[in-house]
Amino acid sequence: QGRINDAMNVLKRLYPIEPESNFRNGDTKTCHFLQKVLQDIQQDLEREETMQQETSSAVWFFCQPKSPPVRKMLYLGLGIAIAHEICGIDSIQYYLVYIMKEAGVTSREQQSFFLIALGGLKLICLFVASALIDNLGRRPLLILSVFGMILSLILIACTFLLMSDEANDLEDKTKVVNRSTPSLSFFFVIGGLGMYLSFFSLGLGPLGWVMPPELFSTKIRTKGVSITTFANRLTATFMTTTMLTFASWMTEAGYFCYLTCINVIILLLAYLFLPETKGKSLENVSAQFYGEI
Repeated sequence: QGRINDAMNVLKRLYPIEPESNFRNGDTKTCHFLQKVLQDIQQDLEREETMQQETSSAVWFFCQPKSPPVRKMLYLGLGIAIAHEICGIDSIQYYLVYIMKEAGVTSREQQSFFLIALGGLKLICLFVASALIDNLGRRPLLILSVFGMILSLILIACTFLLMSDEANDLEDKTKVVNRSTPSLSFFFVIGGLGMYLSFFSLGLGPLGWVMPPELFSTKIRTKGVSITTFANRLTATFMTTTMLTFASWMTEAGYFCYLTCINVIILLLAYLFLPETKGKSLENVSAQFYGEI
């Protein structure tokens, strides 16, 4: 607001690098440092004001933002939010009982046991992820998470494919599906599901909610997070409501191959475009989009 002298006096109290007497006598090092800090603050404020003007409309999402940095923030935020659900997590979790039945277990007791075990495994991995996010970094953890999910989905898809071939050879699917005792193939399916839920909880699960707010500048964070959350829930609705239809059309093996392909695309996009936000202030992340860092 033009109060440069007042701002400089505040900075002198916040950054007491040299004694006050030296600053008053014209200490060049201290003076230049404070001027640089003041200049950075002014640039951040100007950038935030520009973003505020570009996104002032209530329908700014439906009109392509004029600023390339704002567009990149928006696309990355949307990409992470959509990837969080299109990877198949909700469709698998909501239909775990269906998947276990198709794998060969119809006993309620056995289904309940494995549901509790998988839920407990996922919870443990979330606690582990809370320690890894700030130590390992967002980008490598997300890439590792998606890569592990891909391997898990391949294992499940191959197991269902082998079970389907076995059923066709026997010409009696009830010998594979309706068993009171789980088959060996079932344990491969459960192992794949456990791996999938673990890798999701270690990376993409928490990062799907952590990273979008970090990507958006302060002035547009509220709008940006609202849009990414809407996209996240819309994608979740699509995935859960189409799971049974797609599985019936593609077969279970085909559906998990379909999820594998989606996760491969997520992995490639994350590797090519996802920035690292670990250890960076919100201002530094914003400056990174503007090419200032």
